[in-house]
This record gives sequence, C-alpha cells and structure tokens, in this order.
Amino acid sequence: MRLLIGLALAWIGLVPHTGMAQAQDAAMLYQRATAATCANCHGTDGRAVSGSSVPSLAGMPKDYMLLQMKAFR
Repeated sequence: MRLLIGLALAWIGLVPHTGMAQAQDAAMLYQRATAATCANCHGTDGRAVSGSSVPSLAGMPKDYMLLQMKAFR
C-alpha cells in the first residue's frame, strides 16, 4: 500500500512538469519555424545568395537590424 501511495505521489509530482515540457517544446518548434521562414531568403547561416536583392543578416550591425525588424513589424 505504501508503495502504491508513493508511486501515486511521484506521478502527481511529474504531471505539472510534463505540461511545462510540452509548452517549451511548442515554443522551440515555433522559434524554429519562424527562423526557417527567414532562412528561405536570407540563408541558414544569415548569408543571402550572391546577387540576390535580399540583404545578408550575418555581420549586420545589431542596432540597424533591430531598427529594421521594428519597421518590418
């Protein structure tokens, strides 16, 4: 009986963590999907294809990129 109670309490203790893990997985999936949409044009390493009208993100100054992202939004 004690073993059963102990297992039940252990399982109850894990339940909230499972929900948090799923939320973190969903957030990570969302971030990756968002990054993939940028990579379609800007390249996976932030370097656009040569001759493209799309600017490379790699090496862009942080302040300028932040300003552009706010304007894009």
